[in-house]
Amino acid sequence: MAERSENQAARIISPLLSSPNRRLDLVVDPCEPSIPKVETVLHLQPYSMTKLLILGAGSFAIETLEIAELAGGFEIAGFIVDLDPPKKGAVLAGLPIFSADDFPFQATECLMVAGIVSTRRRRFVEAMEARGFQFATVVHPRAVISPRATIAAGCIVHASAVI
Repeated sequence: MAERSENQAARIISPLLSSPNRRLDLVVDPCEPSIPKVETVLHLQPYSMTKLLILGAGSFAIETLEIAELAGGFEIAGFIVDLDPPKKGAVLAGLPIFSADDFPFQATECLMVAGIVSTRRRRFVEAMEARGFQFATVVHPRAVISPRATIAAGCIVHASAVI
């Protein structure tokens, strides 16, 4: 019976996934998460990617990049550093590293997230906020968030977190 349900879901979902600019939000019965149910499968909404800049260029910035990629919905535009200006053409994980003093985006064009583990993080975030930039919340798809919880802008929630 489960195999039949999975096949029905696959026949319905497959053509929808190939539709451009669409995102498929799959809702699964929490009592039986391994068995897709056709009546809970279909919920499409228009989908566009939001540019995301990651503050920092260290190991936590890479973790943040990976969480944002898994979360979906973001077009990662690169990394921004504020202390030592990067060399021209510098890249990290295949993405450009920009200086906080010179990067090609306006506040209305992207969101930011702080991928920094440093005492200087607050100053950097406040400087970007003063320039009008807003911060995204990035949640790993394997995190568990209570429907009664509030996750503020700028938070990064890792895999296996329970909030």
